[in-house]
Amino acid sequence: MFTVVLTSVICDSPARAFIKNVKQYSGYHGCDKCIQNGVWAGKMTFPEVDAQLRSDSDFELMLDEDHHKGPSPLVGIVGMVSQFPLDYMHLVCLGVMKRMIMMWLKGSLKFRLGSFVSNQISDSLYSLRHFIPCEFARKPRRLSEIDRWKATEYRQFLLYTGPIVLRHFIHDIMYKNFMLLSVSMHILLNSCLVTQYSEYCDQLLKTFVTHFSQLYGNDTIVFNVHGLPHLANDAKKFGSLDNISAFPFENYLMRIKKMVRKPSFPLQQIIRRLSERSSKSKTNEASLWPELKKVHQSGPVPAGFNGCTEYETVKFNKWVLSLKQRDRNDSDSFYVVEFQELGEVAIVPINWLRGKHFCVWPPWKSAARLEKGVKNMEEADDSFEMFKLKRIMYQTDSYSVAFSKLKQAEIASDIQTEEEDAQKTDGKRIRKQPVRYDSDSTPDKSISRKRKGEKTTTEQTPPPQTSRRSLPSLPPLPQTPSILELQPNRVNDQTPLTQPSTSGHKQPRRCLQEMQSDHSTPRSVSAIEKKMLSLLEEVKSQVSHNTKLLNHVIKKTEQNEKDGSNNADLPEGVALPICSTEQFQVVEQRLDNEATVKKLTTHLGTIGGDNVADCTRRILKYVLSHELALTFSWKGQGNKTGFSPTRLSSVIQNAVRKNRLTATASDKDIGIIIRDWLRYAKDREGGRKQREQRKKDAENATAAAERARNDENVL
Repeated sequence: MFTVVLTSVICDSPARAFIKNVKQYSGYHGCDKCIQNGVWAGKMTFPEVDAQLRSDSDFELMLDEDHHKGPSPLVGIVGMVSQFPLDYMHLVCLGVMKRMIMMWLKGSLKFRLGSFVSNQISDSLYSLRHFIPCEFARKPRRLSEIDRWKATEYRQFLLYTGPIVLRHFIHDIMYKNFMLLSVSMHILLNSCLVTQYSEYCDQLLKTFVTHFSQLYGNDTIVFNVHGLPHLANDAKKFGSLDNISAFPFENYLMRIKKMVRKPSFPLQQIIRRLSERSSKSKTNEASLWPELKKVHQSGPVPAGFNGCTEYETVKFNKWVLSLKQRDRNDSDSFYVVEFQELGEVAIVPINWLRGKHFCVWPPWKSAARLEKGVKNMEEADDSFEMFKLKRIMYQTDSYSVAFSKLKQAEIASDIQTEEEDAQKTDGKRIRKQPVRYDSDSTPDKSISRKRKGEKTTTEQTPPPQTSRRSLPSLPPLPQTPSILELQPNRVNDQTPLTQPSTSGHKQPRRCLQEMQSDHSTPRSVSAIEKKMLSLLEEVKSQVSHNTKLLNHVIKKTEQNEKDGSNNADLPEGVALPICSTEQFQVVEQRLDNEATVKKLTTHLGTIGGDNVADCTRRILKYVLSHELALTFSWKGQGNKTGFSPTRLSSVIQNAVRKNRLTATASDKDIGIIIRDWLRYAKDREGGRKQREQRKKDAENATAAAERARNDENVL
């Protein structure tokens, strides 16, 4: 038997309103901590800071009927007000702090920061990346990426980096208002200070809300800003806000998602993974803090002294001490390197490097496993092998940037941008000497030229394997084959070139396959030529496909022109527009002939229109005169003739569908348009104005007669 005590329910505002079955935060009675009617100012605001607080008993009795939507199943089990604390992750970090930064960047001109100031703040934030230890989940990012900031980044800005970078860049009043919130959150997040200064913190937060309203406007006191003073009351009951925060749940949610490997039976998968971890923890006792890692012998203990063991890292429960100057969160965490023996390029994390000339590489075969290991910067073990590096081509703190540079490194020998080159040379750009070839030199002679510092040798060296990053050395012109002369089977016979894997990583090979150079045979095809051949094949295929489509369009156009020239004329005995009832009867008799129907349909189909209504009205205006249209209605009500059962109505409907833009129109849609066109025929050609004038004349005549009678009575 286990006893479970429910102390609090942690969730964001929409979920809290759903569980309690009350109005959402956007309602007039949406605050679940105090009794206050919201004020609509383009959005729901709650300007009062000292409103009457709600209680558990009031909630159970549902005294505020406008606040409740119905009874909650949790009533009587848990305190519906006192045990539903506000979550500062959503309320403060993703709510108030994000709103403040967005107002500084994109808000009203009264308090918006200029682009120069925002860039200065971004640069200051970015410069702090070097000093952020590994205990922080993320390093500071620029304000240009504010839309992608996470809650931990807003928390870091509010508590640590914001007070530093904002000090000299925003107005003093705005900075003091920001510091009210920052100091208040420092108190509420400190388990020692919150018990002693909770009342003082309550006054600080109320002052912040009041100043916030005066500084940014009354319409900014939305639910999140209004809820800040209520955090102090929750802290009095539960202690530090970390005890009632959603951060642990969000972090554990990531672990739960990793436990699900396929979409079917997710709950069963999670239970199995948890049971496996539970059984493992029983067999392996949890290590006690602190945990010592990475044995070393580099001092200060003298070599040969066996009295103690030295470690590089000591890990405590919530923080880490390390001898390394730069940890995993330092500025340059990923390197694009070129291997000496293999001539290949890859991304390696900083902890795989062994100085500037060596690195270790894992034995993993899976590209996905390799990508995961590089991204997570997993520590190397005894299974990793040592490889010599030719050079480090690029270094960055972002894996995505390193991946893009890896793609460039596959086709170019220099992947530094001009700005980066200028920074590394103190503003002086190094001019590269152009590569020159002698027309009378052979490939072997051009290849055998050594760089400065290399030893020369008399024996002939075979040419290196063709690299994807540089063009091959040029043979004599008469022996250079044209790309168009290279056949596909001839290309496939050459030494295969390693293609980049889908993940951007390649596992270094043990040795290179040397190519034998023979000047009597054509040179090997480089990767660029292969790429050009594949592009030519794609272009050829696309041109062939486009040619077929063009021929089909021309054929259809010629057929339509031929049909139009034969059938676009009016049938014999049919004159349009129809002006009288007798002429309409003659046309109806002519439409007994199928050939006449087809020819008239084709003729009317050439009128066209932008849509069904436009096309139908154009045809009706072309077919019926205004005087004849006055005698028709769609169903034939009153003294008018019904147009719906006539053969001409069917011809018009088929003619509308001849138009490409209205080919899918239904009989019902076309019938509604014809009905309305006939119904309002009396309003066209000045009919409405004439009726209004007749009505006005009648009213004037009636008024004149009334005045005449009044005058007679007076006399």
